[in-house]
Amino acid sequence: MPLPTNEELCPFPENLDGQWVLQHLLGKDVQALHALLVENDAYYDGLFLYMGVKALPYYLPAATMRINDDDSDGHFASGIAGFILFRLEYEGQELERIAGDEILSLCDAVVSRGKSGWSLDTIEGCNWLMALEKVSDIESRMRTSYYEVRDQYYYDFKWHDLTYDLKR
Repeated sequence: MPLPTNEELCPFPENLDGQWVLQHLLGKDVQALHALLVENDAYYDGLFLYMGVKALPYYLPAATMRINDDDSDGHFASGIAGFILFRLEYEGQELERIAGDEILSLCDAVVSRGKSGWSLDTIEGCNWLMALEKVSDIESRMRTSYYEVRDQYYYDFKWHDLTYDLKR
């Protein structure tokens, strides 16, 4: 898979968050992003929220690699899962179509790492629990017709409003 283009990384050039993504990822491969995440995952995890949807399937393996690292923590896993959940809410079917396999691989990594004996008496354990809850929500949305039902509801609602307005 070729490196994502400017337009794939930042579909809206005037967007400052997208410019931040370009500054850090333009011309960089998955290994380079993984190195950034190892350096400071709390800072660079936001790249997954702001990059264009077409760049996500290329770069999500870096997040999965980071989750599988021995020094990875539940805070990073919870953050990435939260970003994916947020993006699924607004880019659902497109995101599933483009990056579904990569998202499910990330979910599998969170589940395998999150079940490795963390104590809920610690902040770290609570972070892994939150990550597992978010992953459960992601998987249930992707494995059902959640988006089709939701989108049909919105379509029917808008169509109802339009027909109501036309009758007035």
